[in-house]
Amino acid sequence: MGGQPSRHWLLWQHSSAQQTLAACFDSAVKPNRYNSAGRSGGYMGAAAVLGLFLGKAHDKLWHMTSSGELYVAQSRIAELGADEVSIEVDGECHPILTCSRLTSQRSGLCDAFGLTGSVCSHGQPLLDMFLAMPAPERFLYYDLALQELLLEARVNVMYLDTGSYSSHLQLHSPEAAAPGHIRVPWWHARGHGVNCCLRNSGLYLPGAGRRVGETCEQLWAQLKPLTSITRYMARPNHQDCIDDFLGFVPLHVWRSLCHTWWGSTRALCASWRSAATATWTWWLRRGSRA
Repeated sequence: MGGQPSRHWLLWQHSSAQQTLAACFDSAVKPNRYNSAGRSGGYMGAAAVLGLFLGKAHDKLWHMTSSGELYVAQSRIAELGADEVSIEVDGECHPILTCSRLTSQRSGLCDAFGLTGSVCSHGQPLLDMFLAMPAPERFLYYDLALQELLLEARVNVMYLDTGSYSSHLQLHSPEAAAPGHIRVPWWHARGHGVNCCLRNSGLYLPGAGRRVGETCEQLWAQLKPLTSITRYMARPNHQDCIDDFLGFVPLHVWRSLCHTWWGSTRALCASWRSAATATWTWWLRRGSRA
């Protein structure tokens, strides 16, 4: 992101020098939800009390789902004749793009197929950047999240789990594709050639790649133990639980930092007291000799 602070960041930039900050986007299928869960408890009509992370983009996506607009948008993309499944990257790569499926079959088993979201370069979840997926993964989820992100931030670098999202932007929104510099995270290079990885891998981007890495994967790993419980919850409970969990992630970091700072402060104070005691003892000995 640019050098100006934004409500999407939990850690501000204090220096006036321009820094290369980045956002990492990814999706996970583990935080899914069974369609039949919660029906017998009378919770289906209740509304989720969302916090900070499942925000405007999430609400817009599910409104599109309930009104049927989500599937209309997919039909319009198909009418353009865009075979995004076989997008060619730099003339040498044909990566397997699981998130570009236009006609994925919806299973009646789940109504939430996972979670799409974004983290900053420190691995902390970004506000309003998470969406519960009402259908298998597709580029539309990233489009909605980026619309919210671009309201108050200027994107310099974007990380995604595919190298062809820039082609998707160029096809459907040419004016939005120019300012975005998209790089492929370290572990998502399957299907890409060596030259493509050297140009597009975030590993080789000065100032951002080695700081970002696979931060989304770290967040999904923290969320994984909770998913065995949340998939059996009613929809409002499922969404609230995930939103609360995302809020506990930065809270845990700050708690760890405070614990570390407190320990360092105690150690520093102890060394000062020890130094003061040693100095006082030295002066007493010097005075007794005089």
